[in-house]
Amino acid sequence: YCQRCVYPENAKPAIIFDDDGICSGCKLLESRPNIDWEERLQWLKDMAEKYKKIAKENNNPYDCIIPVSGGKDSHYQVYFMKYVLGMNPLLVTYNHGFNTKRGIRNLNNMVRKLSCDLIRFTSNPDSVKKIGRFMLKKCGDITWHYHAGILTFPIQTAIRYKIPLIVWG
Repeated sequence: YCQRCVYPENAKPAIIFDDDGICSGCKLLESRPNIDWEERLQWLKDMAEKYKKIAKENNNPYDCIIPVSGGKDSHYQVYFMKYVLGMNPLLVTYNHGFNTKRGIRNLNNMVRKLSCDLIRFTSNPDSVKKIGRFMLKKCGDITWHYHAGILTFPIQTAIRYKIPLIVWG
């Protein structure tokens, strides 16, 4: 475990510990220059206002797209964009086909509790099997379709609905 943040050594394959038992995440954080968080928040607010204006000029009800999984990061990101920055996000998710009841419940919770619309794309399971089999042989990744889907679906949706901003988490 990291002596500073208590992150476990086996949680992430790429994590490195120095001779003092400090993880690479903590070392990266201390190597960054001091950040003026108030200035960064103002920059983010200004950016949000810019994209709200663009969406309004385009008669679009959505200011941004937020790709979501339903996890805690997605919940916070949607909350922050909607209630702190006053944006109206369209949530998108790519259904990878390995859903748990809890994961589906979390997505539904985001829609209900944070009052957002959600578009979910599900690939044909037969196509997923074929792509998965091919990509397992080609590059050793049976979930390649998922990686491609979570990257491309938000972009396709932004273009299709003329939404000017994608907020990646």
